[in-house]
Amino acid sequence: MKMGDGGFSMIEDITAVEARGCRVAAPRTHECRIMKRGGDPHARRARDTDARSAFRERMRIEDSKAILKQRPSIAEFPNAFRS
Repeated sequence: MKMGDGGFSMIEDITAVEARGCRVAAPRTHECRIMKRGGDPHARRARDTDARSAFRERMRIEDSKAILKQRPSIAEFPNAFRS
């Protein structure tokens, strides 16, 4: 599974990465806003590709959320040395 930032969980990015055989785990953008309106942030949208729809469904599962929680210790540590 490949982890990414929320800014890279766009439909084009997910579709391209998953077409190469990787599964994406990334924060859901606008999840709180969708839920506040009573919507399901994991439901398929009209514009979704099959890969994006699978990503939405996968990010509903607790195992995927647990994997995503590992991201800060992996991705943010190297950024500390850039300062």
